[in-house]
Amino acid sequence: MNISKILGGGLAKLALALTLAIGLAGSASATIIDDFTFDQALLSTTGGTVSSEVCGGPMLGGCRDITITAAAADNGASPTSSASVLGGFLNISNDFEITSTVTVGWDGPGIPGPGLAPPANFTTSLAIVVQVFFADLGMDIEIELMDGGGNTATRSLAIASTQVPPTGPINYSFDFASFTSAPGALDLSDITSVRMIINGPAAYDARISFVDTTPIPEPGTMLLSAVALLGLGLLRRRAA
Repeated sequence: MNISKILGGGLAKLALALTLAIGLAGSASATIIDDFTFDQALLSTTGGTVSSEVCGGPMLGGCRDITITAAAADNGASPTSSASVLGGFLNISNDFEITSTVTVGWDGPGIPGPGLAPPANFTTSLAIVVQVFFADLGMDIEIELMDGGGNTATRSLAIASTQVPPTGPINYSFDFASFTSAPGALDLSDITSVRMIINGPAAYDARISFVDTTPIPEPGTMLLSAVALLGLGLLRRRAA
């Protein structure tokens, strides 16, 4: 009887089981807020505020609002700020001499909507992840949450152009725990509105691939991941 082969087979099964269990645990609680596979027609303005909404796609609450608030230089030109959802991306573009704030909201039908029904139930073990595929001049991304009691909290990230290569993508995380750290904390189990607010400079273009939630790896899970990967690595070396 070859004990080393038996042990090796057992280690292989254990490593693969750990890897599978970790993967299943990570995917069980993930929620797609919007994967931008449901198109939304081009929305544009040369200044001021415009909004549009689509409903029926695979997104939180079943509806998505987009609002553009733009400010152009007063020089007689008519630069345009635009946003659309097409080809699996949220696309944003500013001409020269116009800046914009693009707000994407998920709060039920209407602009603004009456609130998610039922409310979204999040936990501090999750994070909102925004995948930026491209942003040539950088931008600021802010996530705003509101609960059923009208409490709101926001968190923001400044994204420099050097952080997002032209071939992207890069994921940016907003831990739900950080939204509950201030006084008058949100009730994460009763979230009625999620908004992503993007402030962009003149002459920039950006693409966002998706917005979702994902579990935050706990220390124990990270240790199990390391053990599983180490075990698989040792087995590969032994097989070689």
